[in-house]
Amino acid sequence: MRLIIPLLATCMALFHVHAHADWRSFVWKYDRVTPERPKERVALALPAEFDGHPCTVQLDTGMNGEFQWHSDASGDSTQINFEVAGVVKKYAVDKRHLEQIQKGDCETIASVGNAFFENGSLVLDLRNSRYKFDRGAVLASSPKAQPLIYAQWYEVGGHLLVEVRVPSGEIKYAMLDTGAASFGLSPLTASAWADLVERPPVAGPGIVEYKVNSWGKQVSCFETDRPGPLNIGLQYEVKTFRVSYCEHPDFNIKQKIAGLLGLRDLMGSVITLDYRSRRWAVDDWSNN
Repeated sequence: MRLIIPLLATCMALFHVHAHADWRSFVWKYDRVTPERPKERVALALPAEFDGHPCTVQLDTGMNGEFQWHSDASGDSTQINFEVAGVVKKYAVDKRHLEQIQKGDCETIASVGNAFFENGSLVLDLRNSRYKFDRGAVLASSPKAQPLIYAQWYEVGGHLLVEVRVPSGEIKYAMLDTGAASFGLSPLTASAWADLVERPPVAGPGIVEYKVNSWGKQVSCFETDRPGPLNIGLQYEVKTFRVSYCEHPDFNIKQKIAGLLGLRDLMGSVITLDYRSRRWAVDDWSNN
């Protein structure tokens, strides 16, 4: 899960997109979140090119900015052409990252966030591991689309807030975060966890504790399965969902929400994010 990061790279205006968006494949990255579970999907990686060198970058809608390297810059910088989703831009690249790219050692070398796609519509077919990006407002006249709040708390980009109905029947907002691929609903505070789970975040029967690395820091996380229903977008219903809470003392947002909404309970769906018309849709293909 990537946290809120300001845009660090210098970019030029978008100058090329396919006139008609075609499906493109993406790659799931797998890892073991807890020792008790097998490896699972933890990241969604998009094929990309830097000056023609094939690499991958993580799609992270939990990130407000446009582009972010996954490690610190080192050495002098130069400009490099970057292409993903049919979009070509120029970014500043330092010596260390350029050497990695030229050697082909560039798997998920960076992340792209909401600002990269905010001038169009992003469609994610999670079941079939494919996506497409269209510069049009594809949901502008769709009767199935629902409001998408593009919360612009910072100078660059924004965050995606969608409606959820929790088991109590309350309608709340959650921040859609593709960077939290293995997560279900993840409250941001211990009190928000307790409200949802009706127990404090403490390891015990039914609650697993584990550690994750978040931007170089080891943080404790707690996880449990919660009986639903959880309604996402007030249409897509999940009967049992995963609730996770990670102790991020430096992770604060400017609005009270139910938590981060990851992809774990949406793996059988097609998600359409129409940034231009501020609408979104989730279609259930999993018979959940």
